[in-house]
Parts: sequence; structure tokens; C-alpha cells
Amino acid sequence: MIAANVDKILKFSVARAAQEDFGNRELGPIHLLKLVYLADLEYAGGHEGRTFTETPWRFHHFGPWDNSAFQVIAPAMEAVGAKARPVVSVRFESETTFWSMDPLDPYTTEVYEGLDNELPVPLTRAITHAIHEFGRDTAALLDYVYKTPPMVAAAPGALLDFTKAFRAQKAFHAFIPMIPASPSKSQRRAQQDKKQAFLERLRRTPASGPRPGCIVPPPAPVDDLFANGVRWLDSLAGSPVPEIQDGVLEFDPSVWTSDMRIPSELS
Repeated sequence: MIAANVDKILKFSVARAAQEDFGNRELGPIHLLKLVYLADLEYAGGHEGRTFTETPWRFHHFGPWDNSAFQVIAPAMEAVGAKARPVVSVRFESETTFWSMDPLDPYTTEVYEGLDNELPVPLTRAITHAIHEFGRDTAALLDYVYKTPPMVAAAPGALLDFTKAFRAQKAFHAFIPMIPASPSKSQRRAQQDKKQAFLERLRRTPASGPRPGCIVPPPAPVDDLFANGVRWLDSLAGSPVPEIQDGVLEFDPSVWTSDMRIPSELS
């Protein structure tokens, strides 16, 4: 692992988060670690699977993890002067820390602009997009990260293969959406006129009932023929599964690396 590169991404992330709305300026250790992973993922997509930090990411619980990268977080936040706010989780009976930087402090801007110029552009764009898209929504961030190519091609505890990101770049479409150009004044006026015409048609359309000339077929009769057909369809599923009040459902470990979890080039 290149600790210096992890350090730069962490510092850039907390400085970039300071530009967000008040509720999304703080980042916890889970958010910061996943941002490092997403930066590595974006870098690997353009460098034949080689990551920027060379962190040996593993499939841990519900996302990528590396303890060495995790240990860089607190020193990086302290070095950049980020404000720490302890938070106690009642649900998990544990304490964590959220870090933030003052958006009005010139030093925050200095850190952001310095690292924005130093880090590769795809990385800063990836981090910016993730921070703006997910903020402090941990569940949404984890769900997104869990569905990235290296994760869906690995089993719990396995090292993540970032060549999956390179191979699946087209199928996965990356995660940096194209930003459309701002419409011109005439285009905005045309869009507004189209919207007004649509609303006017809605006002003229009856609120309920079929439009004139439409043929509405009668509902299927619920008779013996219908009931026999339903029973026949149910029989195709095989014998009914007995109701189980308590038990353990087990899956074969091969399900983790099955084709069903790997993005298709046709998707």
C-alpha cells in the first residue's frame, strides 16, 4: 500500500466535503475508506487494473476493507486539522468519529485546491461525485460500492481483483455520469412551451373513464375454468414447500462467484 496516496485522497475528501450542504460536510471512517476504494476503482478502470494506492482490498462484510488503509484515516484527519465529533451508536453500542473542515477557513480551500491539482483528474471527479451523491447516507454508499465489479466477482474474505474494473468498464459504464451541456435560452423556452402544452392537454383530458373510441375488454369471469387454470399453473411449480417455523438457510459458496453476480456486457 502507498500510504502517501491514501493520505492524499483522505485529505482531499474531507476538504471537498466542506463544499457540500451543512448536513453532508462530515465524513465518518466508513465513508472515507469507501471513497479511497472508489478512487482506486476509477483509477484501475483506466490503468489495466492497477490501483492508485496499491491497497490490498478484501471483501469484508458488506464492502471492501483494508486495515492498513483504515489506520491512515485518523492521522490524516489530525494532520489536516479536521474537526472531530465523537458519535455514539445506540444500535451497535459503539463509538465512532465524524470529521469535517470549516468551509469558511482559507486553509480548507488551500488543501482542496492543492490536492485537486495534484491528484489525477478521474480520481477527484470520482470522489466529488460520490460525496455529492451520497453525502452521509451510509446505506446508499455501501449498496453502491457493494455492486461494483471487483465486489460482485469476489467471495467474502477474498482479495478484490481490480482487473474486473478494467474489463467491465464498458458494461459498468463507470460511475461518473456525463454532465449535459446547459441548454440555451431558446432551448429552455422550447422546453417550457412543451411543458405548458402537455399540462393543457392534461386539463382537457377526462379525469377517469376510457377515451372516446377505446374498447375496454370485460374482466375475465372467475368461474370453474378460471380456478382450474390457476391450479394448473400452481402445479407447474412442483410440490408445495412445507412451512418452516425455524431453521438455517444455507447457500453453496460457489454462489459468490457465479455468473449471476457478474455484470454482463449486454446489461
